[in-house]
Amino acid sequence: MRKYTDLLAISVKAMAKSYRERSKAKLTFDRNATIAPQAKQIEKISDFELITWLVIK
Repeated sequence: MRKYTDLLAISVKAMAKSYRERSKAKLTFDRNATIAPQAKQIEKISDFELITWLVIK
């Protein structure tokens, strides 16, 4: 299970980095752009809920 937890942590870090880069880009191109409050920014695994489905046929 540790392997999957590590992969999830890596993906969350990648999403956070992408979010920050897009926010910076918006600030340079859009006059009405604002930075999201810290509470709404993606930073850690606990900011997400993991939802899974199991389909048995």
